[in-house]
Amino acid sequence: MVKNYIVKVDFDGVEYELLFTTAALKIISEKFGGLDKIADAFRTDDSSKALEKLEEIFVILENQASLHHNKRNSAYRRELLSLEQLQIMSDTLPLNFYMKCLQDGILGSFNKGTEREVKSEDAENSKNA
Repeated sequence: MVKNYIVKVDFDGVEYELLFTTAALKIISEKFGGLDKIADAFRTDDSSKALEKLEEIFVILENQASLHHNKRNSAYRRELLSLEQLQIMSDTLPLNFYMKCLQDGILGSFNKGTEREVKSEDAENSKNA
């Protein structure tokens, strides 16, 4: 069974899940003009703009995890994260660390979606032997 791909990130001592759903990838793709253009958006001399874009992506992905959780758990609902909350909680880790989390998540979600388990039969037990 293929499961959604989740990357866990710690902000201010609280673990958050970044859930790479098809909905999240679609929103991010539309925001940047395609998933293949995400890296280009961060190639800028203005590090504050790059960080802002990265924070927006994290909020989208974390909110996907919260929405997914809320759909399955009506008794304990998670509050959606705002950009302002993230900015207050996140420390100043290098931009490369955050980019690595995104790359791992995006690539991992594609790989998870295409993973298949292949089982081969023994020649003895094969019907076609």
